[in-house]
Amino acid sequence: MKYTFILNSAAGTGRDPAVFETAVRSAFNGGGRPHRFQRTEGRGHGWELARRAVADGFDAVVAIGGDGTINEVARALVGTPAALGILPKGSGNGLAREFNIPLDPTAAARALPAYRPLAIDVGRVNGELFFNVAGFGLDARIARAFENSESGGRRGRWPYIKLGVREFLRYRPSPLTLHHDGGQTRVTPLLVALANGKQYGSGARIAPDAVVNDGLLDVVVVENAPWHRLLVAVPRIFAGTFRRASYLRTIRTQRLRVDFGEERPYHLDGEVRSGRSLVVDLLPRALNVLVPPEFAAAPPRASRPGASTSHPNSTGGWENGGRPARPGEGRDAV
Repeated sequence: MKYTFILNSAAGTGRDPAVFETAVRSAFNGGGRPHRFQRTEGRGHGWELARRAVADGFDAVVAIGGDGTINEVARALVGTPAALGILPKGSGNGLAREFNIPLDPTAAARALPAYRPLAIDVGRVNGELFFNVAGFGLDARIARAFENSESGGRRGRWPYIKLGVREFLRYRPSPLTLHHDGGQTRVTPLLVALANGKQYGSGARIAPDAVVNDGLLDVVVVENAPWHRLLVAVPRIFAGTFRRASYLRTIRTQRLRVDFGEERPYHLDGEVRSGRSLVVDLLPRALNVLVPPEFAAAPPRASRPGASTSHPNSTGGWENGGRPARPGEGRDAV
């Protein structure tokens, strides 16, 4: 297998990029593993390097960065035979944590040759791709505030927490209608996560039952609730047990549409966009990802407990077309 490594030197919390190049050289030089090592020079360059690697016949394109870097590289690989590899260098590393990829550069580089390709689903919002978690509401506002903060985008959990508290105190949710495969659902969400993977990153598992190759998105709706009840949920999110609460619901669907009526922020793997409406769909198993063998061998689960595509305040049909929920889509998690 031929590997191209693409390093985003600016990603993460400040770890020396040379550490990652040293780890790759140590694991791949002299081992009969053809590879090349490249660095990005700005936004969008990772996509260009990945496209070039595919054209040059490389079997694996390894992103060294955070979830934003992974998104940029992976977009060039969708629908191609090339597989995405991950050496985590971000502050959250959501997709890397999904597959228990080591966060230590040396351990991750040494493990990579044993990994096998797994075809995962790819989400799409307004024509743009995401691979882990997208969303709108409070999380998108926090991401936008982080991009605009005077800290210059200093990474780590603490800056996010500080901005999160500030944005929570400012944010006023408004009612929305979610149009999905099972019908339409009226909500007043604090946030809506469009989860292909389980977590945002840093261990914050917003969708602990999401499966990356089951052909469904877990649309996790956290309704507005008193602050003390939401605060109690934080340890459960990091423990991976955030499944049931009166203000929580999960909708499993392949498609989603929502009209905001005004310009609002949303995010794709943490990268902020804005729009007046969202059209969401899923590309089943459209990206190959190199994962530990135990993940590559595991089949997707056809049905999962604790969630559904319908609720008591839902009415039938995608775009009012009226079709029943698919078999195996479960029951409410509220």
